[in-house]
Formats: sequence, C-alpha cells, structure tokens
Amino acid sequence: MVSKLSHSYKEPVKEFARGRRFRPSNDPYFKLLRLISSQGSSIVDLNELANVHDEMKASINGIKERRLNVLLDSKPICSRYFFYNS
Repeated sequence: MVSKLSHSYKEPVKEFARGRRFRPSNDPYFKLLRLISSQGSSIVDLNELANVHDEMKASINGIKERRLNVLLDSKPICSRYFFYNS
C-alpha cells in the first residue's frame, strides 16, 4: 500500500516532515505526522491529541500556534494535502 501511494504522497509528506526550513531539529513535524497516521481518522484536534499523548505534547504545542500555518503558507505542495484550522 505504501509503495502504491508513494507516487502521490511522498513529496508532500517529505516536505511537511522537513518543516519550513530543513534542519535536523525539525522532528516535531515528523512526530506529528507519525502520530496522526496512527489515529483512526485523518481529521484530528491537535489540542485533544496533545492532551492524550503527554510524550508528544511539547512537540505538538510547539508547532500548532504559528509554525504550522507558516509551513502550509510557505510550501504550496503541503497546503494542497494538509489543512489546518487553528
């Protein structure tokens, strides 16, 4: 399944996981995607997600206020596949 979907989703997922500027410390975006992928739905409330997963709370809270909107605004490939409403 992953290989079948790779053609359509590899680049947007890679760009999202890298964040606005690629740095080794940008792992909150990757952690968020990994956590969302383990949920039963692709629509999630980040506040609820952070409250349920204490180990991810800092990562989620660190990007949800401003950085996530900046990422989606600066990378059109990401904004086509990901939507965030603060």
